[in-house]
Amino acid sequence: QGELGGRAFELTVGGSWDRQNQQRRGYENFVGDTLGVLGALRRDEQDVVWDVDQYAQASWQLSSRWSLSGGLRHSSVHFRVDDRYITTGNPDDSGRRVYDATTPVVGVLFRASRDWHLYASWGRGFETPTFSELGYRGDGGSGLNLALAAARSNNLELGSKWRWAGDNSVELAWFQADTRDELAVDSSTDGRTTYRNRGRARRRGVE
Repeated sequence: QGELGGRAFELTVGGSWDRQNQQRRGYENFVGDTLGVLGALRRDEQDVVWDVDQYAQASWQLSSRWSLSGGLRHSSVHFRVDDRYITTGNPDDSGRRVYDATTPVVGVLFRASRDWHLYASWGRGFETPTFSELGYRGDGGSGLNLALAAARSNNLELGSKWRWAGDNSVELAWFQADTRDELAVDSSTDGRTTYRNRGRARRRGVE
């Protein structure tokens, strides 16, 4: 925290690391002709996901009315499955998938008055599948659907904030989000839901 060009400037850098480990088992839901009961084991695997992120964010007071902010984040998400159910008719479905992305964001704020602020922001988004979405392949094969790609988006928002009479306030915002490779349900049959990447989607709204 200090000054840049004679104006207040603040820079923050950091990182994060997360890890999740789960054991996943699947069973037939029948025994002989009796349905809805726990049957034979059909799936046994160890699922591990971990991610590491590095980020930097800064804010700069350009003048008494204008301020600029921005940030940059790099994310690396690692999925790994260790198959423990390997039989003559069920091959080893162990596998790995890594998703990487660098996502920027930038915003500007204008103080029209002490109680009325206008702002604009733009940024990119990055959303990986979850283990639940990777769980089943669309072609009916065994193992995870490691062909799924991460969804990526461009996001724009314009807004206004007005405060009056103490804590009372009104906020109005227009937004647009353009997404490619959006994750969506492909099929849902017999309790199994598969996912796929769609082409492109655009969402606009006012709130």
